[in-house]
Amino acid sequence: MMKIFEKFQDYIKKSDKKRLIENLIFVTVIGFVLMMTANILFDNKGGRKAKEEDGNVNTVSTALSYEQQLEQNLIRILGGIEGVEKVDVMITLESDSEAVPAMDIVESEKTTNEKDNNGGTREIIQHDINKKVVMVSQAGTNEPLIIKNIKPEIKGVVVLVKGINDENIKYDIFKTVQTVLGVPAYKVKIVYNGK
Repeated sequence: MMKIFEKFQDYIKKSDKKRLIENLIFVTVIGFVLMMTANILFDNKGGRKAKEEDGNVNTVSTALSYEQQLEQNLIRILGGIEGVEKVDVMITLESDSEAVPAMDIVESEKTTNEKDNNGGTREIIQHDINKKVVMVSQAGTNEPLIIKNIKPEIKGVVVLVKGINDENIKYDIFKTVQTVLGVPAYKVKIVYNGK
């Protein structure tokens, strides 16, 4: 390494300043181009990987229904309560999720005054409403622009618990289910399965 540095110093001493400046500019430009190329290449690879990973995550999360997502979250939370060995949860819903699209609404009102031959007048009011779903182009297809997803109401929850049959633990499970899902007491049933 020292020999290379010494040769470089000798080259600088022997070169004229104009040529030296040109060479330094040339080396700097080449270095900059190489850095930018490497940055773009590594960014694209990392970007693709991140997008693929995000795509896989989205595919997994959308593959699970809303019901299943709620059940898994509730099992995870209830499993953390002391004295609970195993939990199974079943949630039933009133309906499916509903997607509300954005609407382009155009309203118009037209008033017409008419006179008949006898001198009478009448006023006619015509009110028109035109509704059209707003569409967006994504990946070559037109899809409605969704502004809100309405989650279905929970019809009922059954929790099957294996563990210590203690009234305090039952109460904790009961209150946790009500709090997490936001459901009233009459929609929750806790069943203990002995050891």
